[in-house]
Amino acid sequence: MATSIHFDKTFKFFEITRNNLLGDFEDLDLIIWNAATKLPTYVTIKDVSYRWGYEHKDIYPVSQVEKLWSDMSSLYEIGSDFMLVTREEGSS
Repeated sequence: MATSIHFDKTFKFFEITRNNLLGDFEDLDLIIWNAATKLPTYVTIKDVSYRWGYEHKDIYPVSQVEKLWSDMSSLYEIGSDFMLVTREEGSS
């Protein structure tokens, strides 16, 4: 499955234009932050091993926090489509 996102609606959502892509963004961090607050945050708890010395290993629990930008497809303002893409065997 592939995801298609409408660029002009995405730029409007971020309050930027195609011309802005060539210029400097003074408030880029604020623009990204505002968009990120509308997306879900995923937290995963994992065990990570740290090897040190000869046959020494410590295991630490860690949390991984991430945003999946493909979740922008859930935002009405952006507009997205889902397409089933067929692939023949052996093609990538």
